[in-house]
Amino acid sequence: MAAWYLLNDEMQTHHRRDALFCLAIVCRSASPPTEVYDGGMKRVLLSWSSGKDSAWALHLLRQQPDIELVGLLTTLNTEFQRVAMHGTRRTVLEAQAAAAQLPLWIVPLPWPCSEEV
Repeated sequence: MAAWYLLNDEMQTHHRRDALFCLAIVCRSASPPTEVYDGGMKRVLLSWSSGKDSAWALHLLRQQPDIELVGLLTTLNTEFQRVAMHGTRRTVLEAQAAAAQLPLWIVPLPWPCSEEV
């Protein structure tokens, strides 16, 4: 059991480093959302899984002159305080949002999550 935890911690460190590296590349030209709405721009809330594909989508959206990114939207498992999609820790998620200079919109998901409507 101890070996699994050690391996899991090493994997988490590796994934955290990769995610922050991808975000650092994306955020070099980051600018925070504006307070004044420009009617010619589309305001976009990006669905954020905390992984490399989200970082790539952020990079591509930032290159579009008619797009204003206004925040990152993600789901968080409330029991474990981790991103539901990848299991990324909340602290890493918050560091990503801070590096991107975008507000973080968290949708809390209970654990276990029922499928009742």
